[in-house]
Amino acid sequence: MEWLVSTAALLAIAGVVPQFGRDSWKAVLWILLFGGQGFAALLSDGTQNGFALSAILAITLALASLAVLTLDAGWGRSKARFGLPGLLALGAAVVLLPSDQIDIVLWSQTALLTFAVVVFARLELQHRPGAGWILLGLLAWLGRLWLPSMVSDETAAGLLDAGLGLAMLLTFMLAVRKQLRLTPTGSQRGASLKQVDVAQIDMD
Repeated sequence: MEWLVSTAALLAIAGVVPQFGRDSWKAVLWILLFGGQGFAALLSDGTQNGFALSAILAITLALASLAVLTLDAGWGRSKARFGLPGLLALGAAVVLLPSDQIDIVLWSQTALLTFAVVVFARLELQHRPGAGWILLGLLAWLGRLWLPSMVSDETAAGLLDAGLGLAMLLTFMLAVRKQLRLTPTGSQRGASLKQVDVAQIDMD
């Protein structure tokens, strides 16, 4: 079932690429998040113990991207860029710690996702474009961490994991498309600035 999530992640990346010119910073972060999720699914066997080091690296990449996106949405791009080196260092520490890495990655994801849920819930209350879809995707991500392990039947657990993974990627993709469609391209921004200059000249 994990190949379904990997394929959906690849399709999500393909959907972001055409919007790259609208906001390259945000587009790159979403591509890294989708790519990390896709590779993690591809490299794991869908169980809590099925994570190799390469899958942990992929998950850490997705988490770092989510953290920067959350800072960007909640506090602005300057804060997100300022926090990026610290987040990368923290991600490296998570991977390199010699203790039980599965538990560390699991709880790191839970902590970060809970923080992101709070931030995007606040943004949804402020009617920020795409915040509601991201919030739903985060809840699906959280559910994917914990719910499959509570199901005794392995096939049912795999189906639940794949379903939540697909729901997560779909809602994230809907949010990205909505946000980037509302972001003007470079040529549109240039045209707007020219119109402002012309208006100022006319007023003079």
